[in-house]
Amino acid sequence: MSKQIVAKNFASNAVAQPIATGKKSIIGIAKGQHLKVQDVVANQAKDASDVVVTKAGQALRLKFADGTEIEFAGFYDECGANACSVTVAGKESGGYTIQGDTALGAATSDSGQLVYAYGDHNSLMALANGDSGMSGALARLGDGLVAYVPGDVSAIAGMSPGALAGLGGGLALAAAGGGGGASATAPIVSIVSGTIVAGPVLAGHGLSVEVYAANGTTLLGTATVDENGQFTVNVGSYVGVVIAKVVDANSNADYMDESTGSGKDLNATLMATAVVPGGNVTVNINVLTTVAALKAGMNSDGTVGTALTSTSVNNANNATAAAFGLTDLLDETIVTTVDTTGGTNSAYDTTDGLSNAEQYGAVLAALSGADANNAGDVQATIDSIADGLTVSGSTGTLDSSAIDTLIAGAHRTDPSNSQNLVDIISNTTTQTSANIAIGTVAIDNIINSSETSAVVSGTAAANAVLTLSLGGNTRTVTADANGAWSYTLVEGDIDDMGQGAESIGVSDGNSTATRGVFIDTVAPVITSGSEATTIDENSGAGQVVYTVSASDGADISDGVTYSLGEDADGALFSINATTGAVTLTGNPDHETQSSYSFTVIATDAAGNTDSQVVTLGINDLDEADPVITSGSEATTINENSG
Repeated sequence: MSKQIVAKNFASNAVAQPIATGKKSIIGIAKGQHLKVQDVVANQAKDASDVVVTKAGQALRLKFADGTEIEFAGFYDECGANACSVTVAGKESGGYTIQGDTALGAATSDSGQLVYAYGDHNSLMALANGDSGMSGALARLGDGLVAYVPGDVSAIAGMSPGALAGLGGGLALAAAGGGGGASATAPIVSIVSGTIVAGPVLAGHGLSVEVYAANGTTLLGTATVDENGQFTVNVGSYVGVVIAKVVDANSNADYMDESTGSGKDLNATLMATAVVPGGNVTVNINVLTTVAALKAGMNSDGTVGTALTSTSVNNANNATAAAFGLTDLLDETIVTTVDTTGGTNSAYDTTDGLSNAEQYGAVLAALSGADANNAGDVQATIDSIADGLTVSGSTGTLDSSAIDTLIAGAHRTDPSNSQNLVDIISNTTTQTSANIAIGTVAIDNIINSSETSAVVSGTAAANAVLTLSLGGNTRTVTADANGAWSYTLVEGDIDDMGQGAESIGVSDGNSTATRGVFIDTVAPVITSGSEATTIDENSGAGQVVYTVSASDGADISDGVTYSLGEDADGALFSINATTGAVTLTGNPDHETQSSYSFTVIATDAAGNTDSQVVTLGINDLDEADPVITSGSEATTINENSG
């Protein structure tokens, strides 16, 4: 079973275009087009069933039980009475045809209206889940195979479960050959749609997208970017290379900067190049797609430098994706590391594995950090990455400078290493070849003071003699009979590589593998004293008795955290890992214990530590009750004695 869009008349001739099963497709429609949506099973087409149809703005939206969604952009602008139409399954053999003047029904929760529904009642109710207006309209249809038609709602009886099952399958879109002067050869209108991701787009932005033909001067269409960063541009029947460019009309903050956690106004020309095959194409626009556009032949100001061809555009996009370990540059969903408030995006969760969408988001977050390292200059980041990217056909390779830029950017965005961004970027951007590879270093590709003797290892041809590049120096290693090789770092290697982002390369003379790592061997220094202020006995339980502080000024990792050592008295205290406040859990008693000794530990994001023993004295108070020594009778006095 497959899903596809089929441009087809109701006769025998047909032209097919795939529909992505389980995903949303945006389809253009123009006057003169009469389209039919069909399920395709074993090469047999049937009118598409288990569908809810709604009016969403000026679009006609079809949602199917298998998760597929088709949106006909501009339907209510183009399709007046019999001007154009969409047909789906219905009670009659010819299906149910929807035009711009077709009656509208119940209101939906997204401010739209229910137009039509057809299929198994349970499936329709599942589609309406969470939408009270739609659910209420469909609930009264009864069981089995039903249809919702505004003004004529009724259940359809007499259909067996087998007949209902026969309606399932892949989706196809067919052009109707009859009715309303329909043309069997009317072309499918091409739609360029996608998402802008410099970071999550913010309300009040001034962003729009202009789509140009391959010459860079013929404007095919423009669209305002919505609150989700999405855009849709109808380019008519145009086929070939397109250039999509972001235009910023104001100085408001346009997106949430993933490195700084604050809004930022776009200060570079973001763009993407793509090939429209004669249908619809999804185009992400971000820093990476801009790099790919430059490699395809664009100039940084958005003009065409070298004539664009389908081959050069496809190769540049594929090569850029490959260099960053991504599956697709233009048509991949992106999950950003932060949300529009600057906080961690709850959808970005790598604890269950790194999805393609999260990996894409991680790369963009590292590039955001690179922007911060470039004083916020997005264009400088784009240019440096493009300079370090070599494209050969559909293969892309990053040089050590570009890798270092990304590793440093990952650390800038995630200095506390809470999102493991350095490790992700190191693994994502490691450049390998068919003959040689280099593995993970020091578990997470961050080398701290306890890992200065980490092992660098990988694979190569059996018995190959390899040259390892470390901080401008070279070391020679030899692979064993199985092709495995390794080298143990020594103190001089770390000194030569220095602190921060550094690339490690290995070559057999013909092929090279390169991995980026981050080096931080400088420990934080505890600056608070070794003696806590003495407290009185019986002064109460749960009081803060000491606050540890540490300086990380000579270090390059943020996010120092605090803990207690495992000495005997340490169990009598607790510590706030963030503030360093140490609390005595019990009520002090001098007679039981006149002083305490505990160890505080400061740890930076790289795992470097410093520790200090602290003593706490307890004052001894006079706890005996006073004794009254005077007599129990006062001296008698005379009355009126004054």
